[in-house]
Amino acid sequence: MSGKTAYQGFGLYWMIDKINASNTTQIIVSFYGERIGGANPGIVLYGNNFSLTDPDGQPGTYEILVAWSGILWLDKLNGWNPVLSTLPTFNSGNYTVVFRNVNSTVCIYSITINSSTYLIKYNTGIPWDSIGYVGVRPDNGIVLPLSFQVIASIPANYTVYVNGKLYKSGYGSINSITLRVFRPTTINISFPEYHMRVSEREKFDEKFYK
Repeated sequence: MSGKTAYQGFGLYWMIDKINASNTTQIIVSFYGERIGGANPGIVLYGNNFSLTDPDGQPGTYEILVAWSGILWLDKLNGWNPVLSTLPTFNSGNYTVVFRNVNSTVCIYSITINSSTYLIKYNTGIPWDSIGYVGVRPDNGIVLPLSFQVIASIPANYTVYVNGKLYKSGYGSINSITLRVFRPTTINISFPEYHMRVSEREKFDEKFYK
């Protein structure tokens, strides 16, 4: 299979990394590869107190599964529950899900599959600061990861200058600014962007946690 490592899941299996979501405003998880079968494989966020020796769906912890089958599953301390069944499905290629900190809770903001972006904007109600792990859940299927990346946006003081004059300043994470120009002119913009790379791999660690 392209000379890469494929991972066979056996139900409720997962491959995750530890992250620190505090002081971040956004987490972008990108997967490039293929899934073969499986009931509910997908991208997962697990709580800080998630047990690395037990299957997921654990009581007493927060868990989020953005399943490639098109279902959003949440575990709010009492096991998995499907809350949304209209997500786009995924089999192969590039898959990116954006999680945003909205009023200190986790919001599934968007999903991008290859060149198509779908706005989800679903607030899970799960506390943002409770998130401690991110990764992929093979479930009972086969996952062939070619690359996996997690990027978190960190708020910071910013200053935007247009043609040497102060245009905007503040504190936070901003991805774009819209300007209206009424006559031909030259505009030079200096705008710093802050990101923290949490995890980046060409393939996963060849270890399963159950």
